[in-house]
Parts: sequence; structure tokens; C-alpha cells
Amino acid sequence: MSHAPAPTIPATADHARAIAEIGVETWHDAYRAIMPATVLAARNVDRAQQNWARAIDQGTTPIHVAIAGNAVVGFASAAHQRSTLLEAEGFSAEITTLYVRLGWQRQGVGKALWDPIINELAQQGHERVRPVGARTKRASAPLLRSEGL
Repeated sequence: MSHAPAPTIPATADHARAIAEIGVETWHDAYRAIMPATVLAARNVDRAQQNWARAIDQGTTPIHVAIAGNAVVGFASAAHQRSTLLEAEGFSAEITTLYVRLGWQRQGVGKALWDPIINELAQQGHERVRPVGARTKRASAPLLRSEGL
């Protein structure tokens, strides 16, 4: 099913629950064939909501959501580079999450989320950014290829 493009905005505390739900839903979908059921079951929406609410409240990392109607259909976040090896290669920041609700994948939502995160990181002085798990996430492969990664 094709959807209209979803505009993106910076996340607020009101978005924390939807971010958590999408994160858990898409994580389960991506890893159910390779992770034990017990690991998947440990992903908890309530705990994730608390973590996202805290991150949004702290305001130290870019977090954006894609909105369709009144619903959050995707989100992305970034942080300073955590890998010393990648930092040594010149990657000063990383895209830590980019998740799109299952019914909205392959509709341009990922790209719509990518651009404002990259722009915000550039405004902070980051010239080279690396997505976390870039080589392992099959759902994001088309977007990453289009961005030259």
C-alpha cells in the first residue's frame, strides 16, 4: 500500500510511547529469525518509552519523528561517535536508530527522517556520519545505498 509522504519534526515527550512501540515492533521483525524468543520478549515498550522520554528531555541528541495524520510512523536519532575505531577514521557521529513502522517502509519515510538528522549533525560540526549496523540491517539497505553507504 502506498502512503502520502510523512513530514518530519523534532521529537517531543509526547512521542516517546510511539517511538518505543515502533522500535520494539521493527526490532522484532528484523531479528525474529536470528534472535532467541527470550531475547525478543525482553524488549519492553514501557522501559523503552522511559528511555526515549529521558533522551528527548535531555535534548543532547537529535531525535526526529515522521508523522502521518496524528500518528508517528517512524523515527531516527543520532549521537556522537561511540566507536574509537570509526572515530579514528573520521566519523564523528553516528545514526543510532532509523526505524519505520512496517506498513510505511519503502515509502520514503526513512529518507525523510535521514535528511533532518544529517542536517542537524552538520550544524553541530559533524562532517562524517556512520549509521550503526549499516552492513547488517537489510530493511535499510536501499536507503543506505542511495546515500553512498
